Amino acid sequence: KLFFTDYGNAAKVERCDMDGMNRTWIVDSKIEQPTALALDLINKYVYWVDIYLDSVEVVDYQGRKRHTIIKGRQIRHLCGLAVFENYLYTVNSDNLSILQINRYNGSDVQSLARLDNAKEIRVYQKRTQTGGK
Repeated sequence: KLFFTDYGNAAKVERCDMDGMNRTWIVDSKIEQPTALALDLINKYVYWVDIYLDSVEVVDYQGRKRHTIIKGRQIRHLCGLAVFENYLYTVNSDNLSILQINRYNGSDVQSLARLDNAKEIRVYQKRTQTGGK
């Protein structure tokens, strides 16, 4: 599956097959400007940042079990999003800091580092990488 966001005429989070077929809206209400998106491949959850609502939310792959992880001023200007173990990682584009957020309760928001010109973040875990030569 391919997951993506759109905030043109109607903001939404969507999924489709890798060939573009079976396009399905999984979130289309109470959403304004979804930008960064990350997947929990093990538990089949989709996380996204809404930069207009200053929120990070989550749903399952079918658009159910929606809830807000964190909302408010402390997470303004987020870009990029990654999931690793119990945390979400994101970049605050205002002060270029890497933030760590507990993905289960939105607590434990910590600034880990500052990077010049950071706009995206990825977590690479050895277990999820295919063996290459």
